[in-house]
Amino acid sequence: MPSWSHHLNGKHRNRRRNEGGSGAGNTNSLPAEIEARRIRLLLQELGPAHCCLGLYLASRIDALPAEFCREFALIPDTALPLTAEEVHTILMRELGGRVTAALAEFEDTPCETRLLFQWHRARLRTGALVAVVVLRPWCAVFQQPLEPSQVIDTDSLAEYCGEWMSAALLTDFINSMQRKTDFTIGRNAMDLMVRDASSCELLLSHKSYAELSTRQLMVFEPSEAHPLDYILQRQVNSSTALGQLLCQVWLQQALYGRCFPVDPQLHNVLISDKQVAFINCDLAGLPKSAKENLRGYFNAMLADDPDRAAKHLLLEMVPRKSRVDPDAFRTNFRQTAYFGMLEPVLGTDSNALAQIAFQHWKIALDNGYFPKNHLLCFYRGLFSIARITRLIAPEGDPLRVGMEELRSAKSLNQIREIMDVRYWYQNMDKFAAAMVNLPRTFDDALSRTSSRPSAPLTQTSWEPAGARREKFSVNAIVLLLLAVLVMQLRTNQTETGRLMLVALMLAGLFLLRGADD
Repeated sequence: MPSWSHHLNGKHRNRRRNEGGSGAGNTNSLPAEIEARRIRLLLQELGPAHCCLGLYLASRIDALPAEFCREFALIPDTALPLTAEEVHTILMRELGGRVTAALAEFEDTPCETRLLFQWHRARLRTGALVAVVVLRPWCAVFQQPLEPSQVIDTDSLAEYCGEWMSAALLTDFINSMQRKTDFTIGRNAMDLMVRDASSCELLLSHKSYAELSTRQLMVFEPSEAHPLDYILQRQVNSSTALGQLLCQVWLQQALYGRCFPVDPQLHNVLISDKQVAFINCDLAGLPKSAKENLRGYFNAMLADDPDRAAKHLLLEMVPRKSRVDPDAFRTNFRQTAYFGMLEPVLGTDSNALAQIAFQHWKIALDNGYFPKNHLLCFYRGLFSIARITRLIAPEGDPLRVGMEELRSAKSLNQIREIMDVRYWYQNMDKFAAAMVNLPRTFDDALSRTSSRPSAPLTQTSWEPAGARREKFSVNAIVLLLLAVLVMQLRTNQTETGRLMLVALMLAGLFLLRGADD
């Protein structure tokens, strides 16, 4: 196989012409799987930056054929370890005298070596075990402004890859690498995960040490969680519950959290006791308005309301040409068709939520709309999670179930907040008038219930609206007071039990209203 320099100096082009044809024309006639394999081997040969590009491309099923995405995902995210001398040199350069002052022990043999970093176990002088992540020296080039051609052999890729290797795609790759190779961004995102984990029991977070972290060095507290690839190697049957859990946590972070993983992979997703952690990956956040629009979009998809889904999705996209036909877009949006090209990545279920999301995405692009930058990060993460969960649970639709579970959990949290004593304290002024009149209201309600004369149906329609609202308010107050007592008992902590309590409260509300009517 030719060497790296062989490709950089253009000799590979002469070789391909001597073998016959102009290169790009001949490769177009090859089956997609064979051509994808040839490009993957080229990327692996060109060096670590090109391997990172291949892994990035594996998440761009919106821009590449599915066969290419599946093939590029096979690029190993591994590299030879740095020597102990190189690691100690980096530690001294980044921390200076703080190394000996902070670290009591340091294992020279790395626990894991990746394309961008390697990490070592260490022990602080306080006795705490920590993980020390060291950025590889070659990655420092991404910590400054640069053009793709400065790190990528764009000429070779243009010849091999054709039209889909666009300038916009390479620019987004550079932006992604600049986030991943700046450990200051990663540590800040890790701190945001800690804050999110305080309100999400399914999210596992890691404490970082800011005083020992720099742009090229990060120290954090490890956990006993295992990566997904470790779990899959020891798992014989599919795990539907695990796939649903992973989707629910990812959606929670993307739609409600402060940051979410853009490039989740089997080795950077950790599982521990029904908790999920994302470590050493590209993390990004969505604006508040984007979260609201995407939540509305997914809720509309679950409700099978394409018009409302299109409305929310277009709020996060911009027209890329002067004239766009919204009516034609909505017509095509309602008539979404199954994309069989995605079977190698997302499976054959045309009603799967990931398939529908891709169909909507593709229709928007074909009709002249272009996603905002943060939306591109969201879809990269969404499709990556969908591909991972298909490996974990090939059957079913974990993404749809995960979204439904997330909606149920959020509804329960809202009810719990309403039932919380602090909520009543903070909103005391709103309920003060009702509470002052509560004894008289109870007495009047009991009197009407025990001595109400039978009245003709015709008289009911003339009952004042204020009286009917008063009766309903009485019932609501009684039910809320009973609900507070029930929820404070906390005798059943399971999701099913809480759902049953909510169902009983709603049933009681309708019964009381019906009895009052």
